[in-house]
Parts: sequence; structure tokens; C-alpha cells
Amino acid sequence: MAGGTTGIIVAAGSGERMGGIQKAFHLLLGDEMAAYSLRAMEASQDIDHIVLVVASDSVEKAKLLVSEMGLCKVSAVCGGGATRRESVLAGLHAAPDGSEITLVHDGARPCVTGELIARGVAAAREHDAAVPAVPVQDTIKEAGQDRRVVATPDRSRLYAAQTPQAFRTELLERAHAEAPADLVLDDASLVEALGEPVHLFEGDAGNIKVTTPADVAIVEAILRQHDNSAPDEQGAGS
Repeated sequence: MAGGTTGIIVAAGSGERMGGIQKAFHLLLGDEMAAYSLRAMEASQDIDHIVLVVASDSVEKAKLLVSEMGLCKVSAVCGGGATRRESVLAGLHAAPDGSEITLVHDGARPCVTGELIARGVAAAREHDAAVPAVPVQDTIKEAGQDRRVVATPDRSRLYAAQTPQAFRTELLERAHAEAPADLVLDDASLVEALGEPVHLFEGDAGNIKVTTPADVAIVEAILRQHDNSAPDEQGAGS
């Protein structure tokens, strides 16, 4: 769909810190983790196509999940690479031609909301490259290899970046093609490496990333809150 929006969900992590279970299929309240991001993008009026990127040996399992969920917007399920950058690039290659905006979302952030997705699409249309972020609450210390503090940055200027990160598709593709090969941070960093501006938009404190088993209980509590508020949100036209 020319001029449309594609959401790439990157869920190719090995899950080493999650007991060896691939994050995409780790159960949260009885559903696979990837299912929550898929459901949010499927329900979003701002998303036209979805690409799901999983570990190469889990593509068929992921396709079965998509089929069982009855999703209509998933245009591709593909295998990722050894790094996040390689996985995002695989998603870009698998995406439909002609999308104006591309959102890149970590499948390990299952609490993403339709409101956050909408803010990302709007920010990308206005600024070309935009990242959801929340203010850092803790004092940050920068230390050397010997753990000796070398600096204490001004906390008022620090933000914790989240996903979905949103871009004009042509800019994101150029960033992946031209940014230094050894740069494997988030997609915004690739755009920054080109000297292009990246803007921040309002993130969501509940949009946390599942990294260790300790995060599961927190995420499940947030997901329960989402379930409890869903009828009111739908009634409000969200």
C-alpha cells in the first residue's frame, strides 16, 4: 500500500536470560509474548502492514501463531540475524514496497498501546525520525573500567529510549545501508550516525522491556491493567 505504514516487530532474541525459552514464545498470562505486540498493531488504525521477525528456526512456529490469532495485517514472517540490526534489516527486506512510514518495535515490550503507536506514526510524519522516551528518574553515573566515577550527567537532559521507533522508510533504509557496519545499537543511532536529526516523543512508563524472569510479574500486572481498561478505551474511540 503506497503511502502506508508498516510495523516491524523484532522478536528474534534467544532468551538466554529467560531460561532458554525464546522471548517471542514466552507465556504471559497464557499468551505468547509476541502475541501482545501483534494484537496491538493489528488493532491500530495507524498500521497497514505487520512484519514479524523471529529466530530463524522458529519461523514456522511463528506463522502458526499468526494463523491461530486470525491476524489480517501480517504480510510476512521471517527469520532474523545474529544481531538486532541484522534482524531489523531482514524485516525491512520482507516488508511490502511503498510504505511511507516504518515503525520498529521490540517484541520484548508487550505492553505497547495503540496510543503509543499513534504518537509514533504522527511523530515520524512530522520529524522523519522519532523515538519514544521517558525521563530518567535515577541519578546516572559514568564510570571508567575501574568503576571510578568520571562524570555525573545532568539528569534533566537524560531520557530512556523505548520502542516503537518511527521513521520515514526511505531514511531508515538509508541508515541501515550507510551507517558504519560495527554500529549495532538501536535504529535511531543509525540515523544519528548519518548526521540526521532524531526527535523524542512521549513514551509510556508502562512500556517496559522483558529482559529477565523478574520482569515477568511486573509486565503481567501491567497487561492485566490494560485488559481491565480496554472496554473504556474502546468506548472513548481509541
